[in-house]
Amino acid sequence: MFHALAKILAKKGYSTAVGDEGGFAPNLKSNEEACELIVAAIEAAGYKPGEDAVIALDPAAISFFENGAYELGKSGLGTRTAEEMIAIYDKWIAAYPIASIEDGLAENDWAGFAHQTARQGGRIQIVGDDLFVTNVDFVRRGIAEKSANAVLIKLNQIGTVSETVKTIALCRAAGWAYVVSHRSGETEDAFMADFAVAMGGGQIKTGSACRSERIAKYNRLLEIEAELGAAAEFRSPFIWPAGRAETRWSAADSDEFENRSGADFKIREHRKRRALSQMPAPVEFRAGAAHLSGDLCQWVILAICWCSSAPASGASCATASISAPPAFSASAFPTAPSRST
Repeated sequence: MFHALAKILAKKGYSTAVGDEGGFAPNLKSNEEACELIVAAIEAAGYKPGEDAVIALDPAAISFFENGAYELGKSGLGTRTAEEMIAIYDKWIAAYPIASIEDGLAENDWAGFAHQTARQGGRIQIVGDDLFVTNVDFVRRGIAEKSANAVLIKLNQIGTVSETVKTIALCRAAGWAYVVSHRSGETEDAFMADFAVAMGGGQIKTGSACRSERIAKYNRLLEIEAELGAAAEFRSPFIWPAGRAETRWSAADSDEFENRSGADFKIREHRKRRALSQMPAPVEFRAGAAHLSGDLCQWVILAICWCSSAPASGASCATASISAPPAFSASAFPTAPSRST
């Protein structure tokens, strides 16, 4: 898909130079065009949007938040409130196979995040990065205020492995998803791939399918697959098995979580908590990141969801009694609109 996108951009006369995370940065006509090009690339590569690949957005809204409002002058949308931003995202969710929005609002807009989660959290993943900064105290507040339903996890942001694991354990206990993530200034150290598998969150964000410091993580995931051999399991964290109730929050074990209803979801006491050593540890390969210009599409990431896991006999850790996060429903994603390209 990365190379399919490069061909599409070149054909349209756009730049195919890449940024520091390996993604393309063309000067597009609109934010919507970014999503349209991603969908076109998915199809050109022979995949089905919303089934084989989905879109995850990281608007990094703090970058265009000024004087208490969201400034979208570059795209001709003027000044917008948090509610108006959420309305924009509603339109995009309806038009494109969007599975996740990260930092759709500013880092201190707690009320706005809560409103967005109430409106969209039943359909997509609402990820807090700048909002939480991998900090247990901030995540705890977010859970109490229902500010999101997922957290971006950056080990070198909070500083230690133990603090990172504590943050992940809190996400697990709340039924939230979590995405193990890179930082902009990366090296070829691939520990993050091993950590993502070990934590079992099902998702990893490590940049585009370009530049050696990005490819190193994907190569390590392939090595882990080979090491696990027949014990490896490959499945999408965004798709639950056929026959499961079509509700956004539904855990692997029905007796662990109540189904989510609208904006409110309640977590029951875990009657049966599986040991971490017995849980699958999925890893999502988000291939083909496209670093696209525009107010809202600072990051547009194609997500091909694969997973790799194996039970580790005798394994133990501090979070051994915490249950795995819920899966996502492919049926919740809208079908991409037909268009001529």
